[in-house]
Amino acid sequence: MSSSWLQYFFGLFFMTNDITTFPLFLWLYYPLIGMAFANVLRRVTDKGSFYFRILLTGITGTILVSVIYIFAGIDIKTMFMLSGRVFYAQTILHYIFTTFVIMTALPIYYGCSKYIRFAPIEKMVAYLGNNLPTIYIVQWIVIHYVQGIMTTLGIPWFEKPMIIPAGLVIVVVSVSITALWRKIRIGK
Repeated sequence: MSSSWLQYFFGLFFMTNDITTFPLFLWLYYPLIGMAFANVLRRVTDKGSFYFRILLTGITGTILVSVIYIFAGIDIKTMFMLSGRVFYAQTILHYIFTTFVIMTALPIYYGCSKYIRFAPIEKMVAYLGNNLPTIYIVQWIVIHYVQGIMTTLGIPWFEKPMIIPAGLVIVVVSVSITALWRKIRIGK
């Protein structure tokens, strides 16, 4: 795409250039797969058995996909943004790998949540779960603005040790903006 303002506009939706990071249609997979999972989960009567099967599938899939990727010469580090910017231009390989990792993590969380009871944590998880679509959209907008400001001001990309703290700040900012938006819109 030519070097015009259109590449930045279309970059909100598709991968158009090196600066594009979180185009909507590239990352829409995750909320959609989450909604599909929630739809199945609503119909499950034996959640313990269901999560156990999901855990086995997740572990088996993660191991198999990792081995296949290694033998195929695919750099697994790109699944975690540790190698270049490949993480930002996700492919079906990223989706497969990440789906299996998520299928491993969800049952672990479910198992822990049955035994760990701490009201503030339960309240926080319930709030995040109830507002996740809004938080996701706000986070997407926040990341775009942060990236745009950093690029405009010539601020270098975050170094590896700063990625997790920066991500946590973005989560806190996104949740705070969502809470403020809900308070203004709904009065809660």
